[in-house]
Formats: sequence, structure tokens, C-alpha cells
Amino acid sequence: MRTEFKNQLAGLAESVSDGEIDVLLNRAFQFTIPEEVSGFLTEGEWTITTVAGTGSYAYPSTVYSVRKHQPELDDTYYLGWYSRPELFWDTYKRVSAANTRPTGALFYGETCELRPIPDAVYTVRVQARVYPAALTDPDGLANETHALAVIYAASFEWAEVRSLDFRAEIDARYRVKLDKMRTRSNNRSRERKRTRSF
Repeated sequence: MRTEFKNQLAGLAESVSDGEIDVLLNRAFQFTIPEEVSGFLTEGEWTITTVAGTGSYAYPSTVYSVRKHQPELDDTYYLGWYSRPELFWDTYKRVSAANTRPTGALFYGETCELRPIPDAVYTVRVQARVYPAALTDPDGLANETHALAVIYAASFEWAEVRSLDFRAEIDARYRVKLDKMRTRSNNRSRERKRTRSF
């Protein structure tokens, strides 16, 4: 991937160190592409481990957004899912008279509010769109389309900072690979959503 990165820049990046290239490749892999591609390539799970007496939990840096899917508490209970504070606070009190097992979750801004406020340690699983972990091997992507998209995105960033004339050509190559990734990531059969049985 490092060699192909240099090839895209017509010999202008020969003096760029492997470490600098890895930073650019990882930024493209971890953030640029996941922000533009939805579907299974970016699906994941945010696990919240509650703290007794704490009802507010900030999104970790690995979460891009949460999916509108009821969170599971201790793999046993489903929590009510809210995104509108006025509805949530009409249903739940901001301060619980007595802390107990949560039954509802508000996702607003980049914070998850659980109510009632937890009285113990619980595990809440939230379906989310997540950023992947950094690549540890510069040849670590088996899918060629994905690898080339990362290389083109990193090359474009490097060329754009330097206002190089051919950056539009690199961007055009990136957009072709990005379209293929979107098709792959969103092209799968979907089963019916699970519903409550009561």
C-alpha cells in the first residue's frame, strides 16, 4: 500500500517516510471512508458498562452514530429507544427517586442517557455505526477495492495539502472505488426486524 501510495503521486512523495504514509493511510481507513460508506462495513456494537448512580454516557471516539434499534441490557431486556429529549423527559425523571434497572435510553448529541439511573453494573449493547481500528500491517487489506480506496483517499489528502494539479484525477479514482464499496456494503439480504412478543 505504501508503494502504491507513492506511485499515485508521480514520484513527488519519494521522500515521505513510512510512518507518515501509515498515518495518512490509517486516517483514510479509519475515518474518511467509514464516514462515506454505510452498511455492513461500518456496522458494529457499542458496549456501555454502567456505573451505579451514573445515568449519562458519552459516545466513545469509535462511534460515528447509533442505529435506531432497541439497546439490549444484560442480553435479557430491551430498552426503550429515544432520540427526542422532550419525549424522553416526559416519560422519565431527570433524577430518580431511587436508582434501579434502566428501561429507557435517550441518544441525543453525543450522549446516551439511561433512565432510571442505574443502581448497579449493567451491560448495555447499542447497535452503532463505528470507526474501525487502525491498520497494523500496510498490506493488511485483502479486498483490493477497499485497499485502493484507502490509497486514493490518502493520496488525495497529501496532494490537496500541496495544491497539486492532478489531485482531481486521484479524487476521480477514489470516487469509483467508493461507489463499488457502497454497493458491496449495502448489497445483502435483510431479514425482518425482531419485535417484542407482548
